Amino acid sequence: MNSKKSSNSYLKIYFYTTNKSKFEFARRILNELNIELIMVRKYLREIMGKNLLEIVRYKLKQVSKLPAVVEDSGLFIKSLKGFPGVITAYVLKTIGFEGLKKLISNNCPACYISIVGYKDKDTEKYFIGKVRGIIKTNFNDIDSAFHPYGFNKSYKEMNFNEMRKYSDWGISFGKLKDFLSKKYKLI
Repeated sequence: MNSKKSSNSYLKIYFYTTNKSKFEFARRILNELNIELIMVRKYLREIMGKNLLEIVRYKLKQVSKLPAVVEDSGLFIKSLKGFPGVITAYVLKTIGFEGLKKLISNNCPACYISIVGYKDKDTEKYFIGKVRGIIKTNFNDIDSAFHPYGFNKSYKEMNFNEMRKYSDWGISFGKLKDFLSKKYKLI
């Protein structure tokens, strides 16, 4: 792949995800560099890993088009020794936030972690976004309940620019953007 791109050409990157919101969020960030992010709606097998990095590495091994991006994230609750962690999506689909609230107290410390994996023909890199905050149990969904430390809004209340700065997705995809801008000399 050519290291230099002209200002009117696009670098195409394939994002393997079935989450439309996650795709649109990442697309907006990478589009600033004239990167065309293409959604590949292919289910990638997930292992029951001990940590997110292990899961993202496994996902990245399954991609067929390069350059490619995958992502996984989780909510790690301190009082529950990191639960639900790597199985956050499963827990929220099964017992939901209502069930999770029964396990914690109000203003419970937690953190969200997102790991983005990037792979091309000669590079494999990982970018971590970690945001600490509290969970307020008087809400009905996790995006309304999670409030990052140092910011007075929940994820649900934030606009795009605030999410870029204060969310795990914003941090991990921002790091990917910085890496790609240097690698392909896009700025």
